[in-house]
Amino acid sequence: MMTSILGWYLFFLGLAAGCVVVTLTRYEQVSPRWLRGVLMGLGGLLLARCALMAGLALSDDPQPWWVWHRLWFVTAMGLTLPAVLVIDQLLRHPALSPKKILRWCSPVLAACLIIVLCGRTQRHGDPLIGWVPQLTGFWRVGWAVGQTLFVLGFTTICVLVMRLMRSRSVRAALLALLLAFLPVGVQGLLVLLGRPWPPSAILNPFVEIGILCALGHAYDVALRRSS
Repeated sequence: MMTSILGWYLFFLGLAAGCVVVTLTRYEQVSPRWLRGVLMGLGGLLLARCALMAGLALSDDPQPWWVWHRLWFVTAMGLTLPAVLVIDQLLRHPALSPKKILRWCSPVLAACLIIVLCGRTQRHGDPLIGWVPQLTGFWRVGWAVGQTLFVLGFTTICVLVMRLMRSRSVRAALLALLLAFLPVGVQGLLVLLGRPWPPSAILNPFVEIGILCALGHAYDVALRRSS
C-alpha cells in the first residue's frame, strides 16, 4: 500500500515538473528581457525543488539531499511572484510596470528570502512520503502568517481588477489564479489555529499543479492580448 502511494506521489510530482516546463515556455515570451530572466530563474528553482522532493521521497537516508533542503521553500517566490507580476502583464496599464510591482512587493520578498535562507528547520518523517523539511517555532508561524496574508491580499487585488476589467478572458484567468491559491491560504490559516493541514505533504504536488496551470493560462492570455 505504501509503495503504491509513493508511486502515485512521484507520478504527480513528475506531472508538476512537466507543468513547470510548460509554464517556462510562456515565460520565454515575456518582455522585458530582465523580467523574462527573473521568471525563468524562478522556474528553474521550482524544477530543482521537484528533484529534491523526489530524492527525499526515495531515500532512506535524507543526508545526501539535505544540503539542498532549503529549496523545499522556494515556492514562497517561485509561485507567488509570477502570480503578482502577471497582473501587470494582463492589464498593460501605463501606471503599472514590473519594476513598480517589485518595489511594492520588496518587503514581502525580503521576508520570504530571510525565511528561506535563515529559517530554522528540522527533518520530519512524513507518514506517507518519507522525509520532509519543516520550519520550526517562530519561523513556522511566520511562514503561515505570510501565506495567509499573501492569499488575502492577492484575492483582494484579483477581485478589484476583475470588477474593473471587461475582458472575459482576463477575468477568467484571474479567477483561476485566485481559486488555485485558496488552498495555500487555508493551509496557512489552519497552522495559525494549531490545526495543521494536511497531516502529510503528499498533497503538495496537487496544489502546485493547480497554481502552475493557472499561471500558464494567465501568461498565455497576457501574451495573446499583447500580440
